Amino acid sequence: MARGCQYSEATKIGVIVTALNTTVAQAAQAHKVPVRTIYGWFAEVGGGLAQIREVANEATQHEILKTAQAVCDEIRSRIATMPAEELAAIYRELLGQSKPDPKHTQLQDQRQLTSVTVHVHPNADPDA
Repeated sequence: MARGCQYSEATKIGVIVTALNTTVAQAAQAHKVPVRTIYGWFAEVGGGLAQIREVANEATQHEILKTAQAVCDEIRSRIATMPAEELAAIYRELLGQSKPDPKHTQLQDQRQLTSVTVHVHPNADPDA
């Protein structure tokens, strides 16, 4: 677009989202908006591209922690009544194994698998 153009809020948001998902240069080319204009929009809404990406990454990490905690809570609530084979299958899936590990195929009692450990960043608050 020409110099001095006014962009709608919808256009700004679309360009910003494109820039976050790709690069500022690609967003500028795709939307025909000058690179400097896009950097200016980032500065207006949150202190710059790097800071906005950092906030977005923190929000994503927070959601991952909440999901991991929910999975662990659900497993913990079912562990006493879940058949050993099902529990072992969940364990394998969490570890990314498609086939049973020979050392876990001999489980006779579901109480042999009694806990799931999730490593959480010490400053993370999954309920925040």
